[in-house]
Amino acid sequence: MKSEEFELVKPKNLKDLIRTFSEEKEVPSIDPCLSIQIDNIVMVLNDLGQSEVIFEKNIRKLLDLINSDDVKRFKLGVEILGKVLGFEAIQPKGDTVLDVVWRLRDRFLGFETSVEGICRAPVESEECKQIHGHKKWIQDNLPFPDGATIDVIIISKKNMTSEDSLSQASDLFHINASEIRKIALKTTIMLRWILSVFEKNHRQKQEEQIYKIITLEKLTYRDIEVYFKTQLLDELF
Repeated sequence: MKSEEFELVKPKNLKDLIRTFSEEKEVPSIDPCLSIQIDNIVMVLNDLGQSEVIFEKNIRKLLDLINSDDVKRFKLGVEILGKVLGFEAIQPKGDTVLDVVWRLRDRFLGFETSVEGICRAPVESEECKQIHGHKKWIQDNLPFPDGATIDVIIISKKNMTSEDSLSQASDLFHINASEIRKIALKTTIMLRWILSVFEKNHRQKQEEQIYKIITLEKLTYRDIEVYFKTQLLDELF
């Protein structure tokens, strides 16, 4: 699927949204992970470019990458998506590691991607065994505080898992590639909303605006975790 197939729509009632921001004087206290997510989004927006031309070029790049069925391009798209959503995101190096890892303080989301191949082919037992082993890599190679959590998500076009993989599929999650592409599109629209109401010289105001928008759009880190953890892999059988 090419990014040109996406219909980018303007936010609804943007003037009302801006008015709401200006009228509300207080923002509820937020948890540390959400605060880090917001700070990271501020930095990402600066990296994407303040000029509309540069910003749009970077947004198109994200959509082109994540809509690609080329493994390397897709993985890069997932990495960039994590960053623009306010996570630390990396592609670990090596053959026996997860494809992409998102981190926010003591919360880790690991992704194994499989966008090539036949959609009807099941997720096999060997894949699941390898993925469980990848969790240890995160614990051994990344800052891993006490009490940290790791959730692993398989991104693929597959819609079933094989019977012999059921015992290995517990605690693993699955999301269809088409769904994460929808998240990417929603994220780019959200970023446009944020830029349209930014008061660039007031950092506190920027953070309040981002807080309200990601909450309204259900793109806080908690919303994202819930979305990725909706489908248990063993439920695909």
